[in-house]
Amino acid sequence: MLKKLTAIIIILSSNYIYFSNALAQNLSEKLGAIETGFTMTSYGQDKEIVEQFIIKRAEKIENMGTSPFYDNAYGLALGYESFHLEVVVTKKLETVESDNKEDLWSWELSLFDKDGQKIYTTLLPNRQVTFSSNPDESLTYYNIDLQGFPLAPLNQAHHLDLFYYGKID
Repeated sequence: MLKKLTAIIIILSSNYIYFSNALAQNLSEKLGAIETGFTMTSYGQDKEIVEQFIIKRAEKIENMGTSPFYDNAYGLALGYESFHLEVVVTKKLETVESDNKEDLWSWELSLFDKDGQKIYTTLLPNRQVTFSSNPDESLTYYNIDLQGFPLAPLNQAHHLDLFYYGKID
């Protein structure tokens, strides 16, 4: 009886040792997120990254309306999946005024390789980058939809620079 009890205790403790890493996963890892190791600036200003990862997320596009000829509403919806780069920083990213009206209300994202050479720059529409912060604004959360974004520059990137073209009060 003592041998069986000892064997059970050894089996249970070995399971805890070997599977404790699985129990310690955070939610983003459980959902399939991949940590990234970028450094970051915003319009050349260094930003401290608290957390960063890429994750696949479900998306939707909705178009709803009513008809003046009929007493009912109609709608159209489309669902798809895309990858998102999520970044948490300690200070809000920079807003820059632009003389070019085409840039206004968009985000500029530039990627740099390990030697500091710019390898890719793109303008992202405002709807493709969302952000929020905690109540005391000590952390800001950015979610960048990578739909249509080429993977090769992300694969080579070591540093990114992201800022917003908007109006400064």
